[in-house]
Amino acid sequence: MESKRIKNKTVGIQLGKERTDKYGRVLAYVWVGDTTYQEMVLEKGLAATAYLYNDLTLLDEFHKAQDIARNKKIGVWSIPGYAHVDHDHGFHYEEEKKAEPAPAPKPKPAPKPAPTPEPEPEPQAEFFQNCTDLRTKYPSGVPSDHPAYQAKMDRDKDNYACEQ
Repeated sequence: MESKRIKNKTVGIQLGKERTDKYGRVLAYVWVGDTTYQEMVLEKGLAATAYLYNDLTLLDEFHKAQDIARNKKIGVWSIPGYAHVDHDHGFHYEEEKKAEPAPAPKPKPAPKPAPTPEPEPEPQAEFFQNCTDLRTKYPSGVPSDHPAYQAKMDRDKDNYACEQ
């Protein structure tokens, strides 16, 4: 964001209902004055509501910000078929959680990342034409050790393809 957006404003962090995701990343809202950074990004079409980790606290506000970009057809909304409306609920983490081992108890005061799952047998390779195709089965994308990973779909070369 441009520096004028935060000049003379209070910037703060509000942890979400779930403190971390399955990779140990902190889930939080970033506030600039009385607006979240997430809303600012959505309003410019630089993101779309999609993966919410079961915290729907600000979903209505996020949809309003996203609708501004959608109606203007800017950013991700300017590319046909690239972004999709999440139908008022987003993709949820609970479905993936059920397949994983139970998470370790969260320590207090600071949460720890979830333990690394046990290695699984060698999976069969999966092929998808593009990220839109891949996200129909894996909404949050796939890491480089996943059978559906293809380097051509990892634009930012962070070993994670088709993340949103």
